[in-house]
Amino acid sequence: MLDFMKNIIKAKVPVWAHYGDTDIVCNFLIGERVATQLGIELLTPKTPWILEDQIGGTVTKYDGFTLLTVRGVGHMVPEWAPKRAFYILTQFLNQTI
Repeated sequence: MLDFMKNIIKAKVPVWAHYGDTDIVCNFLIGERVATQLGIELLTPKTPWILEDQIGGTVTKYDGFTLLTVRGVGHMVPEWAPKRAFYILTQFLNQTI
């Protein structure tokens, strides 16, 4: 999978991963490990993203890879936090997050 992601990133196709920050199985630490294993440059350290004047989670930007967390949500982000899931998806697609 890492080789596949490296090729996509090399082709300048933006890649993202999102995690609920209370997911104990598939959590943001996996995303951080993937970024390290990809050997890509860290562009922006972990910073909060805001929705409706509240912290919605964090965003970390690497060269070609964006890692997002959604605060207070477990594994099923789109089901348990649809508004925040839609927000981060549209922000990513518009390249504004």
